[in-house]
Amino acid sequence: MSTSTDKSKSILFHYPVFNTGGAEKSSLRMLKAFVAEGWTVTFVLTVPGGNMEHLIPPEVTVVHLRSKVAGQIFFAAKGVGRLKAIPDLINYIWQRIVQKYREHLFKNQHFDVAAALLTGMSTNFIRKGVNAKIRALWIRNDLKGIDKSGEIAQSIRAADSEIDWYICVSETAKQSLVDAVPNTLGKAHVVYNLLCPDEMKALADERPAPYQMMDSHLECGKTKILTVCRLSDKAKAIFRMARICKQLKDKGHDFVWFVIGDGPDRDKLKELILELDVDSHLVLLGRMENPFPAYKAADIVAVVSYYEGLCGIVNEAKVLGKAVVAAEVSGIHEQLIHEQTGLICENEEGAIGAAIERLIIDSKLRKALAESDYSQVIVDDAAKMQRLCNLFDVSK
Repeated sequence: MSTSTDKSKSILFHYPVFNTGGAEKSSLRMLKAFVAEGWTVTFVLTVPGGNMEHLIPPEVTVVHLRSKVAGQIFFAAKGVGRLKAIPDLINYIWQRIVQKYREHLFKNQHFDVAAALLTGMSTNFIRKGVNAKIRALWIRNDLKGIDKSGEIAQSIRAADSEIDWYICVSETAKQSLVDAVPNTLGKAHVVYNLLCPDEMKALADERPAPYQMMDSHLECGKTKILTVCRLSDKAKAIFRMARICKQLKDKGHDFVWFVIGDGPDRDKLKELILELDVDSHLVLLGRMENPFPAYKAADIVAVVSYYEGLCGIVNEAKVLGKAVVAAEVSGIHEQLIHEQTGLICENEEGAIGAAIERLIIDSKLRKALAESDYSQVIVDDAAKMQRLCNLFDVSK
């Protein structure tokens, strides 16, 4: 990257918990980029224990507002179970006290920029607990998709007077923000997620694809479909993924669909896979720190989500030169041109199945999509960092 920044500049990012996901991966790349630009970076996590924390660069100061996770058992329990979970509630209350104390310690610290990195998270800490010249909120989602109740929009509206910039990861995300909270128009800017394409390609060459090490019957001429996602049906539509797989199997197509990721609905998905008798066609590989060798070996990368912000799977697949089929989600038309750089289909079970089937059958189309170009606006990390540095320039 070619931007230049005064080394005395400081930035604080706030995030709830640093578990594996698209937002976390893009945030990690951004942490590294700000470090490379000479910024002093502080990363404040509400709770510890996220499975991506060990990847945070050592130059970044990591602070946990709570010393451990508590409260999940109590709030998930019902009836008599809540009585048994009272110790967990007490622990939760204590952790909130710890959080208030640790937040107070930031009152005496000064930052050029403080930013909350997740759309639905509270901005109270960066607004009330941190002395910062510029305050920003990342908008990673289409609010029409994730905020049916209007609760997130209301929270943004209430805090708007104290937020200087909204960093939107796509034009669609920006438009959804402005539609929901019109006062944000003059403060909303689109900066696509950093990709680090060279790093992705290097990671893809780091080791063999995980499914090349599985039983050989999975490799003999079968079309390899890949999806990388959090195993949560609410956003990622993993149950309909299983049903689509069943439809493709029943039509006699020779394929294996690999899924990388973990999440709260993993067990339910495994049950559905057995119920639909697609365990030989839909293979769960679990969470992987480095999924890029799997991308490299895939024939098709499929996005079946109900909604996205700007889909990281599409970015990763296109950087690695893969044919992509994607349900119509937020920002997808900023990433793909239908029939030219990918297939975009209606966000509906039958349409997704038909689009995947088309790519299984038509190897010539598959090859053309894999070899197609990708938007330089999305790929150009140096321009994105220059944009962020300009927005965060406190001397202006």
